[in-house]
Formats: sequence, structure tokens, C-alpha cells
Amino acid sequence: MNILFLGASNTDCGHCFTEGNLGNGYVKFIAERLDPKHFSVVNGGSDGFTFPRMYRKYLDFYSTRRFDAAVILGGINEAGMLADNGLNPHESQTLLDESEAALRELIYALFSNGTRQIFLLEPFLFSSPSILLSWLPAYESVKERIHACIKTFAKEPLIFVPLQDRLLSLANACDPVSVTTDGIHLAPLGHRMVAEWVAQAMNLSSEIQ
Repeated sequence: MNILFLGASNTDCGHCFTEGNLGNGYVKFIAERLDPKHFSVVNGGSDGFTFPRMYRKYLDFYSTRRFDAAVILGGINEAGMLADNGLNPHESQTLLDESEAALRELIYALFSNGTRQIFLLEPFLFSSPSILLSWLPAYESVKERIHACIKTFAKEPLIFVPLQDRLLSLANACDPVSVTTDGIHLAPLGHRMVAEWVAQAMNLSSEIQ
């Protein structure tokens, strides 16, 4: 089974500088528990990427390969751009439109290339540091576009994996710094739990060594 992971920094996790190009985050925690005789894991994450850049990277590097499953985690960089870049309403609308269109095209391209299942992970945002509270309207706008895209593929094997409430509950139940380093990026425990939730969604539990 060949699995492609696409995303931004929480997917990337320095994968270009680690053994097997897996990074040090949830992708690695999933891959290291799977039998390499039966599973091939590709970390295609890139720090700072938005959905349009993920789509471009897929076209440039992965579109000639067939993957049985794909995992996509994105949207938080769009939220940051909306919240921090001083965009006017027209520019904000354009950013959201282009992001939603790129995500739709990425999903369509994967399915057209024989990907049997796509797992779309919910972006997440913590409430500390408090400056991130100002990101919440932008974050919700991005999530609305993600859900609109999901409706487009209602008849396809596109599985949405919720993360926001789970991660917030986890942070409230334990030391928050063990879950997130800065309210945007995951700490080791956060990565391990995301790996567990993604593995459950992908029905990989029985495959874990």
C-alpha cells in the first residue's frame, strides 16, 4: 500500500533532513509502525504551504506515481495570511476562492490518478498564545471552504478526520506544551495522537506492528 502525505509544516517536520524522508512528526509515527514490506510512505509536506502550493507540488513531483491512499492537512497558512497580512475584503475573498479551488483540483487529480481513498485532516488552532484568538474568524472561514469542498465529493471515498476538538481536549487534559509548541505547531504528544487518529481513520490498527 502506497500512502502520500501532503501538507505544511506539521506534515513536513524537517523530512528532507531525516532518515527515510519521514520527518519527526505524525507521518513518522504512522510509518514506523507499519511493515515496510507492505507499506510505502511518502512525506510530501512543505513548511508554509497553502493548498495552491500543495497542488502545484503534487503536479510537479507526484502526479506520475500512483498512490493507494493520500492524507492532506492544510488550511492553517491560509488562516494566517487572512489574519495577519492586512488583506482587503476582495483580496481575502480571492485567497479563499483560490484555496478552495486548488484543494478541489488536488482531490480530483488524486482520484483521477487511481487513489482509492483520500483522508482530509481538519486544520487546528489552539487558543494560546492569546494572539491566536484573533485568527479564529479567518480559521473558521477556511474551514467553511474545506467543508464546501468535501460536499463536492460526497459520492467519493473522501474521509474527513476531525482534529480541532480532539486536540483542544487533549491540551486541556494535560500540559498544553506537550501538545503544541506555539499554538500552531504540534509537540511530540500532539503528533503521536494525530498519528493514532489518522491510523484509526485509515483502518491501519490491524497493520501496526
